[in-house]
Amino acid sequence: MAEVREDIDHSDFRQDELVSLGRVLKEERESQGITCQAFADSLRMGKEQLEALENGDRDNLPEPVFICGMLRRVAQKLGLDPGPLVQQFQAQLRETKGAPAKRGSYERSGSADAPQGQQDDAQMGRWIRNAAIPLLLVGVTAISAIAFRGNRQQPAAVSSEAATEQPVPQPMAASDNGSAVDVAVGVDNNTPGSVALDSSQPSWVSVRNGSGEVLFEGTLSELKRFEGDQGLEVFAGRPDLVRLRYGDGSPRALGNIDQLRWYPLTPEP
Repeated sequence: MAEVREDIDHSDFRQDELVSLGRVLKEERESQGITCQAFADSLRMGKEQLEALENGDRDNLPEPVFICGMLRRVAQKLGLDPGPLVQQFQAQLRETKGAPAKRGSYERSGSADAPQGQQDDAQMGRWIRNAAIPLLLVGVTAISAIAFRGNRQQPAAVSSEAATEQPVPQPMAASDNGSAVDVAVGVDNNTPGSVALDSSQPSWVSVRNGSGEVLFEGTLSELKRFEGDQGLEVFAGRPDLVRLRYGDGSPRALGNIDQLRWYPLTPEP
């Protein structure tokens, strides 16, 4: 009775998926003639972070929820629809968590040594299956990218309409390193029209006004207040940790951990 083990390692599957998504973003940036440094500056993001995302380098990227936020920001800046990219990455995360790391051993009756031809055939079959996975992902991602480009101008058009419908006060200029930029709400911090954001743990957030201009982007580690009449929206890497409060009302969480989207910050009437 001979014991034969067939091991399959799923640890690189998520890596291959992120490499494919990063390649789509990089090719789109290069097709628009934008250098990596210039694009990173426009996002208020470090060049090293952008390169790590485009190369699918997990060793130099934060946890998956922050990667989802980065994918969404970069895709929107390039004029792509970020939804399918983020959903594809999240779906792969769920598949990776559910997949067993090792396939159990089994016993095969018969001779102790299998014929060499059968062993070679089994190894070739495993190699073909493992090689087909990243090729399939690249093909699906490339097809998605072609569909995304048709909607490239949509985010800009939405921002322009919002800007014409409502006058937007000029906020303070953002600092070069993308750190906090607070919009003054007067001496009384609990002004009825103000919106406050805080987080139970340090969490990455981005706040923009109705014209799409970023007012704050970075790690939210203390209470931040904004004027509530600017059509504000917030995107959080951890919506379950970030809380918002209107005036002197009670704070409430933005959403669940997997609800990664822009949340409107409109004061309650």
